[in-house]
Amino acid sequence: MPVMDLLGAIRTFVTIVEAGGLAPAAERLQISAAAVSRHLALLENHLEARLLDRTTRRHRLTEIGETCFERYSRILADIEQTQQFATAGTIEAKGVLRVASTIHFWTWRIAHVLPRFMRMHPALEIQVNLSERVVDLVEENYDLALQFHPPVNQSVVGRKITTIQRVVCASPEYLRLHGVPRTPEELTNRECLLYASRGEIVEWRFRNAEGERSVRVNGRLRSTDANTLRLAGIEGIGIIRSPLFVVEEDLRTGRLQRILSEAQSVDPDLLAVYPSRRHLPAKVRVFVDFLCEHFGQ
Repeated sequence: MPVMDLLGAIRTFVTIVEAGGLAPAAERLQISAAAVSRHLALLENHLEARLLDRTTRRHRLTEIGETCFERYSRILADIEQTQQFATAGTIEAKGVLRVASTIHFWTWRIAHVLPRFMRMHPALEIQVNLSERVVDLVEENYDLALQFHPPVNQSVVGRKITTIQRVVCASPEYLRLHGVPRTPEELTNRECLLYASRGEIVEWRFRNAEGERSVRVNGRLRSTDANTLRLAGIEGIGIIRSPLFVVEEDLRTGRLQRILSEAQSVDPDLLAVYPSRRHLPAKVRVFVDFLCEHFGQ
């Protein structure tokens, strides 16, 4: 197959997956549904492999189709980015950048560096909404979200910004009165301060040379506000597992004392999530690149 025909077939296949079917892909590409079907068949014949399992009601990626979609998406993104740089140099980031973010990481780690980013891009306006829920980027009209949950939609991309290091700690007064736990399993019978809401079961996961293990913890205080738990920990109410950036100053001054340091907490990655690598607006690209550079990714 000629290279340009192959590239067109690849672009059609990726669009089918992103759009959710042949008909939506035809509308997005502004070609007929028959042409979309023909391009897909050409690509499958070229690869000698089925990329989509097709029924009358839906299309589902095969195992090789999932691999091809990921790799072809990166190829198309690289081609488009190269074309942008070749034809227009560095494209100016401008317009309105709408960001949804988890509250505590933004407040403690991003808010203070945001002015530097804004000085770098004076034509860019930024709107930030802070929430602990996972937003729908398309339905709620966000350009990107900063979240801990990996994307489940194939048309959405997640790029790692940083890993959130967490530590287990308590006040010196609490440890004097109740003793220092020596293993994660001892936490089961301790008063713990839980980052949670309502009555769900809370487990803290740890990792050591022997592997991972989960410990069920309980406590009288539950909150989705890290600072509420921090202040309760300082006052000796119980044991807290917190992002290091929240309690770093308290550890340095002795208001809190780290425990179980030999049992490493299993920590989450913070992801920048945005709709597809393809047609990535400059305003999204420069902000994600800025965050990755700032946090060393």
